[in-house]
Amino acid sequence: MRTTSEIKGGPASRSRRAGQWLRRAFGIFLRIDGTQRAGAFAHFAFFSLFPTIILMVTAASLVLDRERATREVIAFIEDYVPLGADREGYILSTIEGVAATGNRTTTIIPAGQIGNVQEIRVVSEQWFSDDLQVLVLTRHTDPRSGENIYRLKNIVRAEPDPSLFAPPADYTIQDRNVRRPQ
Repeated sequence: MRTTSEIKGGPASRSRRAGQWLRRAFGIFLRIDGTQRAGAFAHFAFFSLFPTIILMVTAASLVLDRERATREVIAFIEDYVPLGADREGYILSTIEGVAATGNRTTTIIPAGQIGNVQEIRVVSEQWFSDDLQVLVLTRHTDPRSGENIYRLKNIVRAEPDPSLFAPPADYTIQDRNVRRPQ
């Protein structure tokens, strides 16, 4: 009677072949500088993420409107890519009399990470008007640099005064012997 180690293809034989295969693969990995290649692969894979996001938004906007496509792609990415900041979803509000959709991102830098004694809380807000297709408010608060606010003010949604586009009363057109095609 033969033992399992004597049977060709038995568990002992398979484990021996697996060990030989791993030793050979590790040797090749070291010989071709596998750590450098793995690092390069990870680097380029990460930086190919951004063009992929743009491609996804473009493809989705063929089916959906641009804003919805952007929101859908961002939501998809947030589920699978750790961003390192807390993001509050789309908040509806009225800014300067215009309906706007906003989001708030809070980034926390832990104490000691960049030589700071206490944690640093950086808050960024963006408010976008779908009607005007423009940012109506952005606010960036950082204890290291203070608060920066951009706000669209005195929004007038009426037609502008036509006199703004009329030439001045004393404006004249002069013909200075300009050759005209015959």
